[in-house]
Amino acid sequence: MRFSSRTPADLDPNDVSAAADAARAAGHALIDLTSSNPTTAALPGAVSACERIAAALAAAAHAPYAPDPRGLRSAREAVVAYHATRGIADLRRAARR
Repeated sequence: MRFSSRTPADLDPNDVSAAADAARAAGHALIDLTSSNPTTAALPGAVSACERIAAALAAAAHAPYAPDPRGLRSAREAVVAYHATRGIADLRRAARR
């Protein structure tokens, strides 16, 4: 197998990895902050946060989803108000549609 030229020829664990392995072998619980997957990091409170997120998503399943291809009405009205302060043509009709 060919590795990147940035990969050292010596693939032995570095001092930090060796110390972490020794701490785990001695029974110490460590949190791996190098993990790119927060669901596997065993962070305190992560389970309750996941449960709250799941409950919010379940509640949202009953909420109607009716997107408007023109965007939110409040956003369209804000654009009209912005242009109105600059004397640009009356766009109110377009925002109300």
